[in-house]
Amino acid sequence: MVSAESTPPVDHRFDRSRRVLRSIDFDQAFKKGRKSVRPFFVVYTHQRENESPAAPSRLGCVVSRKVGGAVVRNRLKRLLRETFRQTQTPAGIDIVVVVRPAAAVRANSEFTDQIRSFLSTITL
Repeated sequence: MVSAESTPPVDHRFDRSRRVLRSIDFDQAFKKGRKSVRPFFVVYTHQRENESPAAPSRLGCVVSRKVGGAVVRNRLKRLLRETFRQTQTPAGIDIVVVVRPAAAVRANSEFTDQIRSFLSTITL
């Protein structure tokens, strides 16, 4: 039996406002952003211009077919999005992660630990 005062379910979706979707935004991150190379991925961080200070940070994922088949690529993207969603990042920045083939053969926990440790050190 559900009580009348039950709390609504918490929405854990990864909204479109938190994603880098347009190619121009990806291009700006690649050209103007700060590059950081890790064993499993390369990260480009770019401060968005003309954004309010409270604008959420956004994530872009690039996982090529060199990394693996569709199942592997989608698994890595899901792990990346979930780790980003759970980690606090500075507002108003775009973070584009290019996953390297080495990530496909590693354990999920190892990949997410690397992502989490990087996201916690971002400053612009």
